[in-house]
Amino acid sequence: MKNEELNRKILRLLSKKDYSEKEIIEKFPTITPSILKKLKRQKFIDDFSLSQRIIEKLQNKGKGYYYILQELERRKIKKEIIEKLKKEYDFKKEFEICKKIVEKMKDKSINSIFLNLKSRGFYEETIEKVIKEKDLDLKKIS
Repeated sequence: MKNEELNRKILRLLSKKDYSEKEIIEKFPTITPSILKKLKRQKFIDDFSLSQRIIEKLQNKGKGYYYILQELERRKIKKEIIEKLKKEYDFKKEFEICKKIVEKMKDKSINSIFLNLKSRGFYEETIEKVIKEKDLDLKKIS
């Protein structure tokens, strides 16, 4: 496949959905470093921005820290980018998201609230803080 044709195919694919650098390389094993460099320079491939969009989208869907990290790994985001994002992660925002979910679940048992939040990937300390703030009985979990 010629470079121009390959470039067109990649751009068509990227116009429908964002892909990480590694996902593009897997889809197009014949991609040359020069094409890849050009796509990155033109910001068609930008793993850091993609990661930030993934985080925002998943937080808006009520997902927590661990779920988000798993998704970034699944999308083959580079480890260095994931490490940087881990350090910058906004646990205050996660706490607020967690509180909203608990509000909607106030009729449920403490156990089902805890399990629901855990399955959404929330940090255990965040869940416990929200439960304490909402004055729910933590002893009912054990």
